[in-house]
This record gives sequence, structure tokens and C-alpha cells, in this order.
Amino acid sequence: MKAYVAAINAHDTAAGQELSTPYFAEQKENVVDSLFEDAKLSEVVVHAPDPMPGYESPDGKRYREAVYVSVSFTLRHSDEGSMPNGPTAWGHMLVRDDSGRPWRINGDGIH
Repeated sequence: MKAYVAAINAHDTAAGQELSTPYFAEQKENVVDSLFEDAKLSEVVVHAPDPMPGYESPDGKRYREAVYVSVSFTLRHSDEGSMPNGPTAWGHMLVRDDSGRPWRINGDGIH
């Protein structure tokens, strides 16, 4: 999660896509008020992962391991269309096919 926050703060969409599953990266391509445009996240706290046994991706794919990671931060950006500036609670679904592979983001939002 720290790498994804760093990618947002650097406005590095390519890095964000590298940390995502193909499904999630495709979902984020058409977001009108993407955090990658001009957002700055500060006072970031990444909370302990919550295992999600039996998780099935919205695209139908099943992963061997899935966790939901809550994140809190202070958000600053110019387009407050979907997320207002200020203290924010958010989270991401992380998945991987086995313990030897890196975690990838497959979803976001409030759990």
C-alpha cells in the first residue's frame, strides 16, 4: 500500500497500474477524477490486513489469497467530485495467486 500511495503522490499512473491486477487497472483507466491527476495524500496510516477467505473478483477470477487493507489519510486535490478534501477513510482489496507472488490491488472503497 505504501508504494501505491507513493505512486498517487508522484502522479505516476504507470506505477499504480504495475501494482494492480489487470482488472483493477482497467477500471481505473476511465475514472474522471483520478487521484493520480493531482492528489496529495498525507498523514497516511495503513491498517492491519483483514483476510477475505473465499473472495471472488468482480471479473469472476478467484485468488488463493485476498486481504482488505484499510487506509486513512488526509486528502488534498482540486477535483472533489467523488472524494472531498480532508480526513479520509478508504481501503483496498489486495490479492495474489500464492504466497511467493507479490500482492496486487484488485479493488478499492469502503469495506
